Amino acid sequence: MYQNSTNPPLLATSLLFSVLLIYGCSSSAKKQQERLLAQLDSSQVVMTEFTSRQTDQLLKATEDRVMDPFSAEKAKIWHPKMMQIKECTKTIMAYLQGLHQQLATATVYQVFVKGQEGKDLHHQLFEYKKKILSTDEAIYEEFVRTIGPKTDTADNTPASENYTRQYLTGLTNAQAVAFLHKLEQQLVLNENRLITYCFYNTRPISFCGYNEISEIINQSSTVVQTGEELTITAGIGQFSNRIKPIAIINGQIIPITNDNPVATYKLKIKEGVGKYSLPVQLRYLDENGVMLTRNSKVTYTVR
Repeated sequence: MYQNSTNPPLLATSLLFSVLLIYGCSSSAKKQQERLLAQLDSSQVVMTEFTSRQTDQLLKATEDRVMDPFSAEKAKIWHPKMMQIKECTKTIMAYLQGLHQQLATATVYQVFVKGQEGKDLHHQLFEYKKKILSTDEAIYEEFVRTIGPKTDTADNTPASENYTRQYLTGLTNAQAVAFLHKLEQQLVLNENRLITYCFYNTRPISFCGYNEISEIINQSSTVVQTGEELTITAGIGQFSNRIKPIAIINGQIIPITNDNPVATYKLKIKEGVGKYSLPVQLRYLDENGVMLTRNSKVTYTVR
C-alpha cells in the first residue's frame, strides 16, 4: 500500500493559526498577533509554491515515462488521472484568488456572510474533494479518510452555514486572507499527495537480474470489472538479441525481439468479483549462455 507521511510544517502552521485566532485582546497582544500572523501567512505562501513545484516535477517525470516502452502502459493510464487532479486544483485555486480580490475592497462580513461566499466556499471545497477522490477507485480507498480541507459530510445550507460560522465569522480581513492561504496550502498538498500516489503506480515492476539486466513487468490496472480488458507487458531492461529473451504470460509464449521489444498480453476479464493472479515468466541467456528463468505473478481485483 502506498504510504504518505505527516507534513510537520503544515501541522505546525495549522496549530499556530488556531492559536492566533484566539490570541489576547489587548493592544499590545493584537500587535503581536498581527506580526505572528504576517509571518505565518508568508510561510504558508512559500510552502504552497514549493509544493506546487514538486508536483510539476512529478508531472514532467510522468510524461517521460509515457515515452518509455517499459513504463508507457501504466503511465498512459495514470497520467490523465494526474492531469484531472491538477485541473481540479487549478480551478478551485482560481476561485480562492477571486475571494482574495473581494477581501481587498470589502469586509469579511460583506464577503462571506452578506455576500454568501462562505456558503459557496463550503460548496466549492465539498465538490473539489468529491472530484479528486472520484478520479480513481484506488485513490478513493487510499485517501477518503485523510483528505482535507475539513468540510461537513453534506453539501446543504445547514452545513454551509455551520462552516461559515465556525471558520469565517468574526475574522479580520488579515485573518481571512491567512485562512484562505492555509486552504491553498492544503489544496496543493492534496494535489501533491494524490499525484505522488499516481506517479508511484506508473513504476514498472523491476527485478534485478544477472549482470545488471532487469526484468520489467507492467499491468494496465490493479482493479478491473468483469468484461473489461487487462493488459500485461513484460520485457528486459537492457535488451539484446544475444540473450534471446522470451516471455510466458499466463501460459502463452511471447517472443521478445528488436521488432517487438516488449511482450504484450491482453486478458478479457470473465471472472466475478474477487482477487486473482496469473503467472508471468521471463527467460533469457546470461553471458555464459546459461538460460535464466524469472518467475513472477500479476495480481488484480475484480469489482
